[in-house]
Amino acid sequence: MDGPNVNLKFITLLQEHIKSVTDNEENYTFQLCSQIDELSNQVGHYFKCQGFKRSDTVALFVEGRPEYVCLWLGLAKIGVVAALINTNLRKNPLIHSITVANSKAIIFSDELSEGVEEVLDSLGGIPLYQFSDANPGKLLPKAVNLSAAISSTPASSLLEDIVIAVPKDKLLYIFTSGTTGMPKAAVITNLRFMFMGVGVHWMLDIGFDDIIYNSLPLYHTAGGMIGVGQVLLHGCSVVIRKKFSASNFWTDCIAYNCTSSSLDWYLATGLVPSSGLLTPPFTAVPLICLFIDSS
Repeated sequence: MDGPNVNLKFITLLQEHIKSVTDNEENYTFQLCSQIDELSNQVGHYFKCQGFKRSDTVALFVEGRPEYVCLWLGLAKIGVVAALINTNLRKNPLIHSITVANSKAIIFSDELSEGVEEVLDSLGGIPLYQFSDANPGKLLPKAVNLSAAISSTPASSLLEDIVIAVPKDKLLYIFTSGTTGMPKAAVITNLRFMFMGVGVHWMLDIGFDDIIYNSLPLYHTAGGMIGVGQVLLHGCSVVIRKKFSASNFWTDCIAYNCTSSSLDWYLATGLVPSSGLLTPPFTAVPLICLFIDSS
């Protein structure tokens, strides 16, 4: 592991592969990977300018998409901890998850705005940042259009902030499902994130050329740490599906040449060699490569 935190490892990985680029197709693909770094830099710069500081917590209540990773990665670059909120929560469990983490603000997506609006009176005027796709929905009262705000924010490196982080610094809060009471927050440090991502990588012999099908929630460990960790720590490719679909599982895997699945890791199984999915026709590169919107 190069560097004491997740962002340093990702930056090192990106720089190493950019140096080895030789053809036009890979140049284009690595440019996309650079956009992950740039968008997360914009997120970090924006929230730093808003007065957020190291060890502050921001609740992240956003459905699965590549930008989800950029949002918490950008917060982490300035030492802000993202509390990854289960997108199925509403009312009291949602209020509890936001407040128990001592969140200083909420980032939420358009499709979850109604859930946030229901609990606003219980959150004491907490700052609201609404993340929108290409066609933004109606902004909640007093909410900042985060997509528009960060689009005009510098994407320059935050290396001076990143190098301060040490392995035992908090990176994320990931919550239990709340089946036996209110959700409980588990502290995910840089060290824990890296150990889990690296451990699964070598245990399952995941390679650089693998394309990972990730249909699990990004707010939980399997999808958000182990799945995404293969991109940030090892340069694998990942296909993100917004919501899991049993009927489309194999169809998606075949369509996107996937060779491994975060669901299979979760169930402690692997893709069957006879499936023909272990020999993709092209070489994968390190990026969050595709997003399947099932809505």
